[in-house]
Amino acid sequence: MWVSDEYGTLIRMNDACRETLKITDEEVVGKYNIFRDNIIESQGFMPKVKAVFTEKKIARFILTYDTASVNELALAKRAKVVLDVSISPIIDEHANVLHAIIQHKDITAKTEIEAVLKLSEDRVRNLIENLDVGVLQQGPHAEILITNAKALALLGLTKD
Repeated sequence: MWVSDEYGTLIRMNDACRETLKITDEEVVGKYNIFRDNIIESQGFMPKVKAVFTEKKIARFILTYDTASVNELALAKRAKVVLDVSISPIIDEHANVLHAIIQHKDITAKTEIEAVLKLSEDRVRNLIENLDVGVLQQGPHAEILITNAKALALLGLTKD
């Protein structure tokens, strides 16, 4: 987690943020500004970030982040992570944004597991579709869960 001022400049962060992004206070505090983050901009999330400060909205998005690609900062170490990002405005009694709290949850491992699982599912689906025998799997209520073209042809059915 980190805190930015009303202009988007990082003013403090916790140890978990330092560890996840492999950054130090000396490298980023007072130097990094979320509005100049080329990675957020390139992935299309800048309008959501700006809405936190201008419209006092909460933002949430999934960001693939490689600190080696951040413009304007010289970082000693590199972190390449997938982050679940939440940004919340801190508002004063006059409805002015004083700060924003930016929370990062590292979901890199989860994302990698999901990608491997999808690849495995795609391979099984492709194998079933290309078998020279009919495959039909029914669910507990007789609904068809899996079928292939050969089974449909043997039964005289269509996918619909």
